[in-house]
Amino acid sequence: MHQYWTLWQSWKTLDLLHQPNGADVLPKHVLSSHHEKFVTDQGSNKSPMVSSAWCFGSHHTNRICYFHNLCYLPHVDEFVFLHGNHSAYVGFPENRYDPTLMDMSSVKDHNTQYFNFMDADADKMQSVVDGAVIVQQTSLIFRRFHPDNLMHVLHDDLLPLFYTLSTLPFAESTRWNGLLPFNFQLVFMEGWDPGPFEDLYDMFSNVKPIYKSNMLSVDYPTCFRESYVGISKYTTWYQYGFVEPQGPIHDIRVTADDIHRFCRFLRMQLNVTEVPSDSERVIVLLSRRYNRLILNEIDLTFALAQNFHQKVVTVAMETHSLKDMVYLVSKSSILLGMHGSLFALAMFLPKGSTVVELFPYAINPAHYTPYKTLANLHGTDVNYLAWQNMDSTKTVTHPERSWDEGGIVHLSEEQQRRIMSSREVPLHLCCRDAEWLYRIYQDTVVDVDSIISLLKNSVNVQKSHSSSVDQNFVVESGFNSKRLSPSHVRNITCSSDTVVHGLPSLQLAWQPPANMRFINFVEVKYEVWIQEEGEDDYTAWMLTQYNYTFTAGIQLDTNYNVWIRCIVDDTVGPFNSNHVSCSTST
Repeated sequence: MHQYWTLWQSWKTLDLLHQPNGADVLPKHVLSSHHEKFVTDQGSNKSPMVSSAWCFGSHHTNRICYFHNLCYLPHVDEFVFLHGNHSAYVGFPENRYDPTLMDMSSVKDHNTQYFNFMDADADKMQSVVDGAVIVQQTSLIFRRFHPDNLMHVLHDDLLPLFYTLSTLPFAESTRWNGLLPFNFQLVFMEGWDPGPFEDLYDMFSNVKPIYKSNMLSVDYPTCFRESYVGISKYTTWYQYGFVEPQGPIHDIRVTADDIHRFCRFLRMQLNVTEVPSDSERVIVLLSRRYNRLILNEIDLTFALAQNFHQKVVTVAMETHSLKDMVYLVSKSSILLGMHGSLFALAMFLPKGSTVVELFPYAINPAHYTPYKTLANLHGTDVNYLAWQNMDSTKTVTHPERSWDEGGIVHLSEEQQRRIMSSREVPLHLCCRDAEWLYRIYQDTVVDVDSIISLLKNSVNVQKSHSSSVDQNFVVESGFNSKRLSPSHVRNITCSSDTVVHGLPSLQLAWQPPANMRFINFVEVKYEVWIQEEGEDDYTAWMLTQYNYTFTAGIQLDTNYNVWIRCIVDDTVGPFNSNHVSCSTST
């Protein structure tokens, strides 16, 4: 990456661009002092606008590109790269149409989210970009995936946005300082309206976003002086079933630390800064007001209050602002409700709390796990429980509704009979499986006693587990949930002057890593590998002490390579960096 930075700096010093002048012409609600109009000096010798680009990433699914002078042409709905004598073109694949240059959203390899651009000669294109609006502020251009659904907003857009803006290689001056939004112009290219969560997106920049509709509504190009295209997938943990049935992604990298940093930023932007005490804990019941209803919600609310002696707060999108919901979830001991997007708020739960996700009849909880995956991220320390209605008499279906709300009257009578008689929705792909929609939009009379029993049994298990852990090593609740790794073991020594029961032996001793007294832990183990020199195979041992005498497989007059590493509470440290060779020669 350093060589790209050097190239970019060198190219920038060439000062090839004609400085723009003129009035702002974008719609007023997206205008700022950072937008100008580009006007060439016809008949002069000044250079035309040219483009350059530097791409990072080995594949279209992990690539982000930085552009200088990337223009969007509304009349053809395409971006254009203006090739000139001094254009830089670094890090591009041999064929950027196989299948595309990059993904434009955090959803991996979805063909509706692909990004590419058309090529043009800068001189020949100059008459087209004359009069273009120039966005001078550094921009981040990407696609929101589903900005009217809270789960998609948080998981697919805002978490990746936060991570991307925090880590862009040329954005040192714009990194979040804990108080202010990022100094970036956000550009949304999916074509959606701002949506119900517009205010959330606005919190991430000190200027209003530019929407694709803004640029399509005018008859002149918009050119971005400096822009990044694409967004990181590092923070995503779930895929929605476009290629295989939905489930956790195969290479989850996001940790509770990453989630908590994002939540802290969002809380500050929402002005939810009060940290509730344990005595103020509440139970939050997520309610739906149109479909997927809990038909005996009041009975469930009373039972929760009576059995757990805490206030029960029922929240819904229709009755509570996002700020209010974040505040209430942040102080809750139990978060429960019917499967739905509001469970994304579980990322704001305090440590030690419990999530109870309820599923309608015939919906197997094991097949739909975005929130279970969230709760189980390393370091989250949130207890997850799932409850499924197993009684077909306790469900109310809606076959008469439209297909996207669970209706099935548009299907043949045979298909309708099969779906209504099925006891479990088979695994399926997204996004129009009729049986899935029919069942997920059912209303349910939940078994209150079984839900209370499930919760009580879980509380007893948690208490039993916590009492068996040495409290000296419990990490305090907070934002830093990262497991600390042990360092290298030290001072490995070996000798072979002892015979054990007539067998040759190899004695090894070492000292623990230097950082052991500076980290919290419950259990320490040492993994020892012993390999005869010249052989590929090795013998591995797991020990709890700092020294051991090995006899199994040890031969006289033989040289052995030795590697040792420390494991603290399942967090694996590095093997010794220096080569250790031991001999059993007499």
